[in-house]
Amino acid sequence: MKTKNHLKLVLILLLISVLPKAVESGSAPVISTTPQQIRINTISTFNVNVTVYNVTDLSAWQIKITFNPYIIQCTNVSLPQPDIFSGHSATGLSYKIDNQQGYVTAFNGLWEPTGVNGSGALCQLTIQAINVGMSSIAFTELMQISGTYLVDSKDNLITMETTDGLITIAPEGFNQYQFTVQTETKTYNVSVLTNSSLTNFNFNAASKNMGFSLNGQDGTYGACSISIPKELLNGTFAVTVNNQATAFSSSNDKYNNYLCFTYHHSLVNVQILITIFGDINGDRTVDGKDITIASKAFGSYFGSARWNSIADVNKDLEVDGKDLTLISKEFGKTWSP
Repeated sequence: MKTKNHLKLVLILLLISVLPKAVESGSAPVISTTPQQIRINTISTFNVNVTVYNVTDLSAWQIKITFNPYIIQCTNVSLPQPDIFSGHSATGLSYKIDNQQGYVTAFNGLWEPTGVNGSGALCQLTIQAINVGMSSIAFTELMQISGTYLVDSKDNLITMETTDGLITIAPEGFNQYQFTVQTETKTYNVSVLTNSSLTNFNFNAASKNMGFSLNGQDGTYGACSISIPKELLNGTFAVTVNNQATAFSSSNDKYNNYLCFTYHHSLVNVQILITIFGDINGDRTVDGKDITIASKAFGSYFGSARWNSIADVNKDLEVDGKDLTLISKEFGKTWSP
């Protein structure tokens, strides 16, 4: 049966890869996480369903979901009872979890000649919270062979929409601050989760940076997660604490970027800014300082003693010649608005 399932999957993927167009319906089905927003106050395990709504003639599906692996990790993918294919002859669930890069893919399909109609769960993700913060759970690579798609019984892609989810891990002592940013055309909401007191929030549209002050008891540990609308800030980020670049982790969905970082408590001034690729110390110039930082971390990998995530510019979880080469290619460049 495993061989048959593999052959069915290969056949479907081959057919999808040569499809000229997707099939459209009057009202496009929606793939969503259920619930869409989860907030918990403990480092614990919980489940998230992936559900499709109002689909017609569904014969196969695949999802690819990204998340921040520093905040949450996926420990299992399963079929809830019932799922959208319950009562039908299906190939069986196959999936891959990557908790270093932060993504999960899953696939299931029907052996039968006609698809199913309606709404139902595609699969269930078991999620383990590992750190405080905010992480999106976002569908990615839509309508692509390596990503998220729906297929009908004639092996056509089905036009669809997706709704991303948000997971917030906020133990006791963490507060959520909400700020409004008004531009010439629109009002945006910025959300900050932290165990520090927060003051002096500001945003500069011209210089593409956002700042605030954080304060807490000296000698204790501080953590901050921030949700920033992409229309305000989007691109290559740098985070500085008291003018020193700090490591941060991130995730994003269609509308927002979510950045998470830590620091030692005292009165600290934070700047979040858009810079250029290769600028890892946050001064908006690629120069010898950036190469020096990367050189000191050279040969390190995620979890090792000298690991410095800001030096891993190609995000392959190690600092090697590829990173130094990429930084060197940008040498001498300066960010400008």
